[in-house]
Amino acid sequence: MIVALVNNLDKIEQHFPIAIGIAVALGIMGFFKWLLRGITAEHLFQNTLNNRLKSLKNELKDTPLDAAHQARLKRDYATLFNQKTYGIKNPAIQREVIKIIEHSSEITRQKHFAAHQHTLSLDAQGKVFINSHKVTERILEAWALLAAGLAMLGIGVLMGAANLPLGIAIIALGLLLYFMSLTHFPMNKRMRKRAQAEIDHYYRENASMNNSPSC
Repeated sequence: MIVALVNNLDKIEQHFPIAIGIAVALGIMGFFKWLLRGITAEHLFQNTLNNRLKSLKNELKDTPLDAAHQARLKRDYATLFNQKTYGIKNPAIQREVIKIIEHSSEITRQKHFAAHQHTLSLDAQGKVFINSHKVTERILEAWALLAAGLAMLGIGVLMGAANLPLGIAIIALGLLLYFMSLTHFPMNKRMRKRAQAEIDHYYRENASMNNSPSC
């Protein structure tokens, strides 16, 4: 019975190598998705950030340092702490985002602007804004990743007919690039316009307060 089953599997593999390759690749991806269902890229990033913060804190606490070195480590710690809290990496953009969030009565999440961090810039006056050039770059990069992923999937399917293990490996790489492309796209136009409106509102009110006559 076992011999007959093996022979039947061999016949299926010979006649449907591409279908088997796709099924195996999807099965592998599904298994790893289930296995890592509680672990996201944000969780991994937060763990790394927590380790860096802990390391800096221990160095400041336990290591004798000169004043300049200590001041630099304190700045690094503050930048990393703000990055963890607000989801923004650039320290200059951090400062502006913090002021906007603290000023607003409608923004309730500290990581409100985190989803836009790759498209935020500072203008010549040091004001933060949604950079349309960065938005275009992210969109083009995301489409390039998507095209590469789909191409790899197609190549993997074709290669699977001649070499099943190689085909599966290429299909898995294609799926990885595909999912990477989905996370690389910037926020949609409506969300970007909303974020820019909130930013503009803060600067208008701030300018109005600064220009108002003092009593």
